[in-house]
Amino acid sequence: MRDDSSHRERRLVVLRPIKVVLTNYPEGKIEELDAINNPEYPNTGTRQNSIRPRALLDTTIYGNATTEYFRLRPGGEVRLKYAYIIKCEEVVKGAAGNVTELRCSVDLDSKSGGPTAGRKSKGRFIG
Repeated sequence: MRDDSSHRERRLVVLRPIKVVLTNYPEGKIEELDAINNPEYPNTGTRQNSIRPRALLDTTIYGNATTEYFRLRPGGEVRLKYAYIIKCEEVVKGAAGNVTELRCSVDLDSKSGGPTAGRKSKGRFIG
């Protein structure tokens, strides 16, 4: 029997977490947004992704741009997949000088699937 894994549901995992605080997102609000299980096969259905004021995202969201990806940087923007565009306002570093937290504002008018979802950002974080 052939194993065709392309028809399976996809999930994303945070391997190297970094704290992201959405400074202008309403405190205590948790929003459930629809995410497609496998974009190549819509019949695999959808799942719920939560957006809240504080989250752990993978450290790959932050850093220098590569030829393939634009990453979040101070003053830069990325779209959280199936969610909003966020802008990095402040980088918090620990005693050793490593980045421990990103403080970001969220463009509440940029929600995926909403009337103003067409606003583009150069970066996109698949998370």
